Amino acid sequence: MNRKRSLSLFWEFILIYTMLVLLTCVLLGSVLTQVYLRSLHQRNQTMLQSQATHAVEDLDAQLEAMRTLSLKLSVQRIYTPDYFEKSKMREIELLNSLQQYQSYLSLADEFLLMYLNHTSQEISVFKSDGTKTDLNVYLSLYNLMEDEQLLSFFFEREERARLLILPSCLMIAYPVGSDAYSPDTSCTLVFVLDPTAFEDRIEFVSDIQRGTYILSYLGTPLTQCLPTATFVSAGSPASFSIKAYVPEVSLWKLLSSKRETVLFLSSIAVLMICIIILARRCYRPIRSLVLKYAGDANRVVPNNEWAALDQVMEHLQTQSKILNSQAVISQGLLRNYTLLMLFNNVSAAHHLVDFEKVGLYFDNPLFFVLAIAPDNGQIVSPGNMEVIAASMDDVAEDEGVLYAIECDPNTHTMAILCNVETPEHMEVIQQRVRTFLNCQSVHFILGTGTLVNSMSGISSSYLAALGRLNENRQFTSDAKPPVDNDHPEISLLLRQMLEKIERSDCQGALLDLDAYIEHQGNCESELMRRYNLFNVKCAIQQLCEKMNYKLSSEQMSMLLTISDVHSVHYALLQLIPSMCAHAQSLSSRAVVSASNLVMEYLHTHFCEYDISSQSIAEAVGIGINRTIAIIKEATGQSCKSYLIQLRLERAKTLLLESDAPVSDICAKVGYGSVSHFIKVFKTATGLTPDAFRRVKES
Repeated sequence: MNRKRSLSLFWEFILIYTMLVLLTCVLLGSVLTQVYLRSLHQRNQTMLQSQATHAVEDLDAQLEAMRTLSLKLSVQRIYTPDYFEKSKMREIELLNSLQQYQSYLSLADEFLLMYLNHTSQEISVFKSDGTKTDLNVYLSLYNLMEDEQLLSFFFEREERARLLILPSCLMIAYPVGSDAYSPDTSCTLVFVLDPTAFEDRIEFVSDIQRGTYILSYLGTPLTQCLPTATFVSAGSPASFSIKAYVPEVSLWKLLSSKRETVLFLSSIAVLMICIIILARRCYRPIRSLVLKYAGDANRVVPNNEWAALDQVMEHLQTQSKILNSQAVISQGLLRNYTLLMLFNNVSAAHHLVDFEKVGLYFDNPLFFVLAIAPDNGQIVSPGNMEVIAASMDDVAEDEGVLYAIECDPNTHTMAILCNVETPEHMEVIQQRVRTFLNCQSVHFILGTGTLVNSMSGISSSYLAALGRLNENRQFTSDAKPPVDNDHPEISLLLRQMLEKIERSDCQGALLDLDAYIEHQGNCESELMRRYNLFNVKCAIQQLCEKMNYKLSSEQMSMLLTISDVHSVHYALLQLIPSMCAHAQSLSSRAVVSASNLVMEYLHTHFCEYDISSQSIAEAVGIGINRTIAIIKEATGQSCKSYLIQLRLERAKTLLLESDAPVSDICAKVGYGSVSHFIKVFKTATGLTPDAFRRVKES
């Protein structure tokens, strides 16, 4: 039973696979067939265009030969109306001349010379076979009567050919002799054509089939046919023109014989057989793999082999991801423990082989430690410190190797082990770290350890860095408000209120404010009351500068002008909540990585004239090569290309939103030369700045 089930699944897969591949081949074949038929149709259209042009040129050549004969008869003055009346010999000479021309004018069946017979005073017709007759007798052959319209046709003095369409023939007439319209002194050369003469001639000089084109002369159709969707045209409305219709091309028309049809179907059958054989060969290893993971109960293949194989592969991928993540975490923890041991234990330097196992490689001879920590009152998260640690590779670049670890989670003190080649590299690393930290919204304090030339001195360098850090913290913590030594209680209330504002404790700060104002109300000395109010306003202003909180013009004027206790109390009640909210936003603000700092600086300063990869690297505190790589990764463009894009977008906005001249806009987007700006703008948009403004406004 299991064997049957396995075979049925196998052949079910073969069938589905064959159908899918066959469907793909059919779709691909239909596309290729359409492309081939389209190209064949275009080739037929080109060939038909060439054939039609050749046919029209041949017909025009025949007309030109007829016109040449009429001109030669006009030039030779002996061919006048009285020429035929002088002697029989002259008729024979004329007949010989006409027959010579007829030898290369294959389009006409016969020639006629019409003239006025002075003896009978009738219009006579001299044929190319040597016979003469009257015009009425000749027209009776075509069931026509002599009238003014026919006389006008035969004796019209226009030099171009005139065409007369009759049921049984076509006539083309040319004037011969005098320029004046007078049957007495003029002759007319008439060419008589069979109705199918033009079609015979076209079929003789080209491969265009009858019934597939419309032939016109002077806009008059001479043939008819059934139109199709595609046609080609040749010729001129002032002469012959052909409108030939291109026949439709299809696959079934190409398979015009049974042999071709059999070959086509046989090729499809061979393709299906190949697909089945290929599918069977491809499925064997997959089936073996499914059997391998099917289970132990008589090796039963599950109903859905693909699902079983997918579950196995998904399980393996999940386990691999888990193992990789655990390995990364374990490697990071082991490296951090090794760094902590290296900072706090001098003898740890002897375990160099163990350091290499956890990824610590020291290629340079000199070591020193940098200690950093947030300033007093600055609140950061462990995630922020992880961002700083991860950004140290960008800061170091080629100047040295940096390993960062948070040694004290309570104070967020981080130690950075620096391995450099020369003391000059130490200065570069310190400057870059300071620049990077200054770009953050959180204020950090930096302490630098001593430079040592062996791993045994790393611990002492770390202790020196911590000492420098504590000294700098004490030095920068002196941001106290003015203290009234004679009234320590008032100074204590003021200091408590300011500290609570920095900690974003709005309720506590307002309670301290109420206590401070109440104490001022109980003060008996007016001079002391004004002095204390001045102190609180100065302290608030200094705190705003420290927190980078910008006072509005109304708030600033209110603090400077008010002098009574109640006005100060009211003003601080309005100001303290907004200051606490600002302090809260500062404490929750995340530390920005080096990549984000680069892009923020670029988006903020792209309109500056001297901005470049070097200036961005110096402003952020990382290497220029890393700066170029960050911009390339973030935008997919070079720094120069992306800078041009930002400037042009800004220029477009200024062009549309203002009436400023191009020279001003050029300066605002960072270009020093107006001509260079116009050239760059036109290269990117295809228009000059003025033309761009006019097009958008219209």
